[in-house]
Amino acid sequence: CCWINMNNTFIRPDPYLHIGYVPKPRTERVFIDGAPEFLRGVRAVLCADVHLRACTPDHRLNEIIDTIDAANADLLLLGGDYGEGAAQCDRFFDALSHLVFPLGAYAVRGNNDSALSDRPNVRALINRDICIPFRGGTIAIGGVDDHKYGAPDSRNLFQSAADYRILLSHFPIIADCKCDLMLSGHTHAGQINLLGITPYVVGFERRYPICAVRGLHRMN
Repeated sequence: CCWINMNNTFIRPDPYLHIGYVPKPRTERVFIDGAPEFLRGVRAVLCADVHLRACTPDHRLNEIIDTIDAANADLLLLGGDYGEGAAQCDRFFDALSHLVFPLGAYAVRGNNDSALSDRPNVRALINRDICIPFRGGTIAIGGVDDHKYGAPDSRNLFQSAADYRILLSHFPIIADCKCDLMLSGHTHAGQINLLGITPYVVGFERRYPICAVRGLHRMN
């Protein structure tokens, strides 16, 4: 699984204030243990929190798309917050439109995305899942709506038999369904992270029981 981190640790004030600064994408490679044998060697890319703005130059957007393309992934998973406004969200998906992934591309809505619908090469997963037959097994990929402005409901996900279940949730909040892997964005590794102290540690967004702000965590 390859994570493309757009906002890792803000060390200058202008990124947080949205003044003409666009973070460069940084790639983290993570090996997921415990997957069934038929998934060995499969590569997935998670990209979230791109937050394109009108001031984002095209060459920076192309950097992001090139980084995704260079991963040679079988599967693209998009974790929400693609652009500041509908026009910038469309701009992101238009830039992605020439990329093809053997197992498909799937997206969930983030709190900055006013709407999300199926695109020619990306399936929108809003409180629904899809099963993909592959090498004699089945992968189920499900997605929940944004927790802040949407109506997330994961109770009916993964009702069909599947060998491996991946849940996309923009907010890293434990869902009401059983999955093998949950992938999220939203936290920007803590928004501002000073020696492990982040706004989430001091009660930022206390309405939402966020289970982690970065990294890979084993639950139950």
